Amino acid sequence: MQRALFLMVGLIIGGTAVGLILLSRHSEPKVVYQAPPVSAPPSNSPVQAPKGAEPTDLPKAEPGKDAAKSPADAAKPSTDSKPGSIQPFNPFDGSLATPMPPKEISGHITAGPGVRLPAISDGGPNGNGPAVADTPPTPKGLLVTMRLDVSDTNAAVKALQAVASKVGGSAIQFDELAAKPDAEGAVIFVPAAEADEAEKEIGSVGSVVVSDRWTGPSSDRLDRIEQTAVDHLSDLHVQRQELLIKYFEDAPQIRHIDEDTDRINKCLAALRAHRQGADMAVIKVRFLS
Repeated sequence: MQRALFLMVGLIIGGTAVGLILLSRHSEPKVVYQAPPVSAPPSNSPVQAPKGAEPTDLPKAEPGKDAAKSPADAAKPSTDSKPGSIQPFNPFDGSLATPMPPKEISGHITAGPGVRLPAISDGGPNGNGPAVADTPPTPKGLLVTMRLDVSDTNAAVKALQAVASKVGGSAIQFDELAAKPDAEGAVIFVPAAEADEAEKEIGSVGSVVVSDRWTGPSSDRLDRIEQTAVDHLSDLHVQRQELLIKYFEDAPQIRHIDEDTDRINKCLAALRAHRQGADMAVIKVRFLS
């Protein structure tokens, strides 16, 4: 029993010693930090003498070279180095990169044609005012508006068409209100040189109550002729929308408005189909029967 007990105690002590030895071998290694190498001091920096050295041990400056330089001048950067002489640093491997050769542009550049600016004039015709570009004047056309008293409006339209054809023009029936089944008026297109002759001939068709002459651009003249008809079309559209609240689409009241609208639209289409140039005079006739 004693032998067995001593054997077990020996095994326990031996195993403990072996474990301590293994743990000490597998411990983390110590990290030793080393300071970076110190670069050599520049040649122009002053050299300090070691402790205990005599001043005579310092290197002596050669006469005529470095002796004439003061410490303040030595601290200034040297201006003898040319731009581009310092080699660029390569950040990938820590070395100095090879400097790039200077770029030069070679070849011959041919000059293009010269640009000529427009001449600046002194002013107007007398040289006293600013120069203004000559713009062609806007052609203006003649519009004659008449109120004609006739007994038969349909016959009067045919008579006016004959008058227009006699002076080399044309005429159309123009109903701008469509308030009655008979013709309400006419629009006559004649050459501008024959406008006075056409006015005299119109006097033979009926009694001229009033006459007005207007001269302006062709677009404005067309607006003045059809303004009453366009306004009345807008009124008819409003009336139709109000009647649709009470009646259906096929009601007589609504059909009557549609007929008047179609009649006015046909007259406007015929008016716009004729040439409205400044060389043509337009005579608008409204019947007063």
